[in-house]
Amino acid sequence: EAFACGLPVIATDTGGISERVKEWNGRLVPPKDEEALYSTLLSFLEQSNEFDHERIKNYAELWFSNASIEKQLKELYSL
Repeated sequence: EAFACGLPVIATDTGGISERVKEWNGRLVPPKDEEALYSTLLSFLEQSNEFDHERIKNYAELWFSNASIEKQLKELYSL
């Protein structure tokens, strides 16, 4: 949802989230590392204007729009 609005995110580096959250669209923090979360939040606030909001929004459209999900599902089930 944040990506769809062109906003960067902060996420915990678990599961497959690192496949989607990169330096250009957000920040990852290690699980259960409160200090890393705190420092990431502070730097995120200072650097939030450095993100390319249009690029983030386009990324969301490319990967998560209804049309994109439909295409991915069709490809998956046509194998």
